[in-house]
Amino acid sequence: MTESHKDIKNRILDTLLEADHDGFFSLMNQISDKDRHSLEIEELLTHVLDKIGSLWEEGSVSLAQIYIAGNIVEEYVDERFQTRSIEDSHVGFITLLDHHILGLKIVSSYLNFKKIPHQLLGFGLEPEEVISKLQGSNIKVLLISTLMYPSALKVKELKQLMDRSGLDHIKIVVGGAPFRLDSTLCREVGADGYAKNAQSTYDMVLKYLNVSKEKV
Repeated sequence: MTESHKDIKNRILDTLLEADHDGFFSLMNQISDKDRHSLEIEELLTHVLDKIGSLWEEGSVSLAQIYIAGNIVEEYVDERFQTRSIEDSHVGFITLLDHHILGLKIVSSYLNFKKIPHQLLGFGLEPEEVISKLQGSNIKVLLISTLMYPSALKVKELKQLMDRSGLDHIKIVVGGAPFRLDSTLCREVGADGYAKNAQSTYDMVLKYLNVSKEKV
């Protein structure tokens, strides 16, 4: 009998909450061996990490469990997904305040696979630091990954600074848990679009660069 997505997600969740490093890697290797596309792996990990976050908000898991689970998943992502930064490209990628860069690594790997050049501008940045990196650059699309709600709210401050600094031509695409959980947040912070996964990020980049998929 084929194992359902729900069963797989629950098994992944159990290994992470039990801090079972070897069990998690063994399970993920089994899943990968079944020729699952990277987008399916991304969906599985995103769901599980969101679930852990919800359990923490309910008081069912500790902050230590979240930290250990994040480290285990990040180690796996580092091994499976390759990131590459190309200077002077038209797409920039950052995390605001957050240093948790799992989502960024997965999306970066997918953009590499799709042959979309992009720059990794920095992690855990303040809005003022982002402005300094954008000024004088060739960036046309700025991808912002967030983990925590306060980081997502910082996008609004960044957008205002960009407008005042003559950088209002740059399109902002946001992603991460806060925007998945609140469908109105993207509009509230002034972003141009929300990308729920690597594929939708790719689609938005092409849209804002005015490039058709046939030309990539």
